[in-house]
Amino acid sequence: MARAPTVGRQANIVIMGPYGELRLSKVTGFNMKAETESVDSTPLNEPKMSFHIPNGWTGEFDVERHDSAADRFFARLEEDFWQNGNLPTGTVYAEVYDRGLNAAPTTFVFEDCSFALDDGGKYEATKKVEMKLKFSARYRRVI
Repeated sequence: MARAPTVGRQANIVIMGPYGELRLSKVTGFNMKAETESVDSTPLNEPKMSFHIPNGWTGEFDVERHDSAADRFFARLEEDFWQNGNLPTGTVYAEVYDRGLNAAPTTFVFEDCSFALDDGGKYEATKKVEMKLKFSARYRRVI
């Protein structure tokens, strides 16, 4: 029997910001990407060797706006920076449910995340407001 691929509905996202959990009503998309630095070594008497050194992670969330949770979160981050010079970080948990019998979810934890509101959304009379949030993390681990 062929195994079905993972689809987006098999993921759950939790954001623990510096002020507690950021509850986003409708996360419609999530993207994560490893950042690496390429280092090449070219010995005189051997073929070239390449190495990819881990250098953090980035990610994005597509969110349908249903309340002011994200707006308030980013307003507080901005205020904290301008009032106190702080750049507080948080953690993103991405839980992915694999299919199959006895399949347990895999939880990826993105540590020391810096958050940004990439797009606050466009307000039009009869259309939903879609926001884009992004983060940069120092590293990712699996629990």
